[in-house]
Amino acid sequence: MKPVSGVLGDSVQLPLQLHPGSRVKRIIWSFRANAGKKIEVVEYNPETSEYPKYNRKQLELVNGTTLQISALKLSDSGVYDAQVTYQSTEMDECSFSLTVYEPVPMPLIQHEILSHSAQDCSIILRCLVSAGSGAQTTWQHDNTSSALWRQSDDRHVLHVTVPASALDAIYTCVARNPVQERNNTVDVAALCAHEAHRWRWPIYLAVLVTVLAALSITLYLLRRRGKAADRAAALPKEPLYSQVQRGDVEDRDEQVGQ
Repeated sequence: MKPVSGVLGDSVQLPLQLHPGSRVKRIIWSFRANAGKKIEVVEYNPETSEYPKYNRKQLELVNGTTLQISALKLSDSGVYDAQVTYQSTEMDECSFSLTVYEPVPMPLIQHEILSHSAQDCSIILRCLVSAGSGAQTTWQHDNTSSALWRQSDDRHVLHVTVPASALDAIYTCVARNPVQERNNTVDVAALCAHEAHRWRWPIYLAVLVTVLAALSITLYLLRRRGKAADRAAALPKEPLYSQVQRGDVEDRDEQVGQ
């Protein structure tokens, strides 16, 4: 039995290898899903009919020997048996096991920064595909990088510590099934740089708040001092009286009496 893989919505061909020089009398294709009942889907008698008989619209016999299945559906997965009868009454049988897969979706990359410093950046990368796609994921990386990396057993999680000198290393998330492969690349340098800016923001904010608070206090004190000066200037001026000591007055009175 020959394994064959196809993608949902695409086409697939099941070619027969006929005996060279032998004339074909009849070809019958049948289909069975898993352990289901065998159903005849194509009959071709080149001696009596120019065209094959089909029981399904998706089928076409190309060059009289190759069965083509178009617009594949998941329900097309199963075993296709071909029975070839030659003019010599000799018979051949050939079986194909077809598996139809969902198209591989573009993998999604999630990240989590564990630490970041001037020396290195430690990050966890996750490679994810939508549930039900049947695709397997793994990570590929630039072997020339001096980064330390560790991949999880299920291969979709990558823990990597990248030195500052190797932040331009390439890390690629690959999603694949037996018939398709798609990949997505992550820019570790950009992620770590973004994280560095994110960590600096609280510092910038704290400095800004401190400066604004100092300016507010200074302005408040200046305004308060200005208001006090304005109130003092607005008060009416009181007459000034000379302080005369009592003893001096009595001495002058005695001198006048004499």
